[in-house]
Amino acid sequence: MKKIQIVDIENGKILAKEVSNSKGLMLLSEGTVLKKEHIDKLAENNISEVYIVDSQEDEAAINFCINNIEEDSVDIIKDVIDNKANISDDKEKDKIIQITKEIIDDILINPQITEQIINVKRGNNDIYTHLLNTAVLSVVMAVKIGFEEEKLHDIALGALLHDIGIVDVKTYYMDTDVDRLPVDEKFDYRKHVFYGYEKVKLCDWMTERTKNIILGHHEKVNGTGYPFHKRGKDIGEEVMLVAICDTFDEMIKGIGYEQKKIHEVIEYLRTVAAYSFDYDMLIKVLSNIAWFPNGSKVITNENEVGIIIKQNKGLADRPIIKIIRDSSGNDLKDGPVKNLLECLTVFIVDTTDEEI
Repeated sequence: MKKIQIVDIENGKILAKEVSNSKGLMLLSEGTVLKKEHIDKLAENNISEVYIVDSQEDEAAINFCINNIEEDSVDIIKDVIDNKANISDDKEKDKIIQITKEIIDDILINPQITEQIINVKRGNNDIYTHLLNTAVLSVVMAVKIGFEEEKLHDIALGALLHDIGIVDVKTYYMDTDVDRLPVDEKFDYRKHVFYGYEKVKLCDWMTERTKNIILGHHEKVNGTGYPFHKRGKDIGEEVMLVAICDTFDEMIKGIGYEQKKIHEVIEYLRTVAAYSFDYDMLIKVLSNIAWFPNGSKVITNENEVGIIIKQNKGLADRPIIKIIRDSSGNDLKDGPVKNLLECLTVFIVDTTDEEI
């Protein structure tokens, strides 16, 4: 990667590091293919320079990035969660509905969305970004799985507001496995689903489907979830989809769980937690998420360091990588490209944030 002045950026360059504003909110995520509107946005926020991928990483384009989050959307969600906004007020209601509409529209205008492996970036580890990420991921997966278009609004809205009751929880839950907390703290945390439902139950502009997502997004098919310990088909498919996407994003952000890397979360969900969710739906979701997103730096079992440049459809754990450091520790300008579908003895063992 290399640092470059905003005035010198050309369209099509790839952002090598995420960019945040003075408030700490992310403006653009790592892997964004820069266009004029992105460059203008950086200038408006007084960002003078950024890191872009250099020539040896030029193929590391992001197909679809969940974390291209608009600052105004996060601010609106923050006001709702922090009770600064009354969701029964028509003006505030319209703002929330507009966010869900933009999420759906942005996804549906992408004709390749049903074919793409989704590259997820961590983004900011706050509850507001988590809500927006969960909404986007839920709608993307709903489209990919084949949910009827009429359900997309309810899924987007329910996912966007699913943790609306979290502000009333006193227990600290960041980078914490809440299930291991003392009983009183664990149950205090679990009350957020009731707090959330209480805030929306009288909103006649929301469907029961949306309200059920807010109330039931921690239910598990084996009855170990909460608040009602529902099982199997008693949990609606929309609720189950948001539950899966919520858990995935919670774990990579460390909300109610100890924070993990993306590939660690996927491995955990498809093994340890596999039968907590509708298994078929879980596998459909996980098979569409890149274990190692494009642009990630990875370490192989041969002690080489590479950068992910492309995903292999249907095998999200076997991407195509470009080697940028050999096993002897030498940095490579024009290292070999290895397709892990062809190099069957090569495996990715970890990721690294080291600058190379």
